Amino acid sequence: MSEVELVVVQQRYEITEATHSGVACRSICNLARGLGFSETALEKLARLVTECATHLLRSEAHGELLVRPLAETKVPGALRYGVEVLSINSGPGAADMQARLSQLKRWSDELDVWTAPGHGPVLRFVLWNRPTRPEEAPVTDARVLYGVVNLPLRGEFVSGDAWSCHADDDNFTVLIADGLGHGPMANRAATEAAKILKASGAAPLESIVDCAHHALRSTVGAAVGVARFPICEREESQVKFAGIGNVAASVWAEMSHKHLASHDGVIGQAYRRVQQFQVPCAKGALIVLHSDGLVSRWDLSRYPGLAVHHPALVAAVLYRDYARGHDDVTVFVARAHPVR
Repeated sequence: MSEVELVVVQQRYEITEATHSGVACRSICNLARGLGFSETALEKLARLVTECATHLLRSEAHGELLVRPLAETKVPGALRYGVEVLSINSGPGAADMQARLSQLKRWSDELDVWTAPGHGPVLRFVLWNRPTRPEEAPVTDARVLYGVVNLPLRGEFVSGDAWSCHADDDNFTVLIADGLGHGPMANRAATEAAKILKASGAAPLESIVDCAHHALRSTVGAAVGVARFPICEREESQVKFAGIGNVAASVWAEMSHKHLASHDGVIGQAYRRVQQFQVPCAKGALIVLHSDGLVSRWDLSRYPGLAVHHPALVAAVLYRDYARGHDDVTVFVARAHPVR
């Protein structure tokens, strides 16, 4: 059995003044209402969003909320929906964060926070539209803990980047596409590339890239990178990667940081060759893929303890501190062992 996820662009809410809190709260609750949230759940969500926005306003540099819908399949026909919110503080930190955690945890279904001296805290919470019943075992164990930031260039309504992932009984595969330029034409190219995993998610990586090339011939073209790693728990495995253009891939472990190479070219236009590369990946390592909306010289060692938190927090910090600011940006982070 396999699963494919193709996700819409996240919504970004800058929180720099009090009125922004109300706008974000109403918009996020409207999203949740459309996902079937009860009035009780909506009240919890409103409290959570308001609390996060209030905390950001207390910071000298303020921050932003990133929001995306989630879908989780349990037994056949039992699909539940959720809302994930990343609260990203751009300032030096806030002293009252720890004091608010117990209340935030009580309201949310999932909560994770990273704080460190000299760094603004990042927080992730998830609220689901209904709880999981004991009899609802996952449809497949092909689940990997991952997080993503996928945002358009400021001022654009759609992103020129797109991503998708595919999981089966053995492997997890993720694709990132960065359409040439910005706006609707880049969005079309990237989205068409991301759709390739629906039909070809289990194919060899070179074949996936070739399929994307044929699918994008009528578009402006895109940079595309595809990574794969085994789901089964091992002390050490291999991460495989094939890419054309400026999609970066690397494996981050406590004692090493390994990059995977990508060849020059444009998918949908021309490239000389596509080649698969692989590097060892220790249990618990982070696999990071990103478009060139993120600078390449980032360093997780600057952030003590961050790597053991939810991958979405890692993606949020990389976006906050290393985004170029003049491009669409996608940062995908996964942990190399199964969710328990």
